[in-house]
Amino acid sequence: MAITAKFDLDTRQLDAVNAFTNALLDEDEEVYVLFPDGYYRQGWVLRLMRALYGLPRSPLLWQKELTSAFKDLGLKQCPDEPRVFQNDWLTVFFFVDDIVFLYRKDKEGVAD
Repeated sequence: MAITAKFDLDTRQLDAVNAFTNALLDEDEEVYVLFPDGYYRQGWVLRLMRALYGLPRSPLLWQKELTSAFKDLGLKQCPDEPRVFQNDWLTVFFFVDDIVFLYRKDKEGVAD
């Protein structure tokens, strides 16, 4: 918040809903699970296509997914802090599923 005050920036914060389930598993990664309660098929299991809460790799997969999305939007990743991205008017940083946007006030229309 000190940065927003010093540079007269606006701030938006969001929480990514079900963040981990937005990340795809690697194509060569095979993870199988049992059917959820209320569903059953004798002798069958389900292959996960997306990360799932409780899967040890889920946080890393989500970070890779979000990093890729920010880069696709043209943001540059800070070399010293891999969870910070910038362009000439926007700074984005995240921790797990909490994402904060800092932007110049004259760019509010673009930021929204």
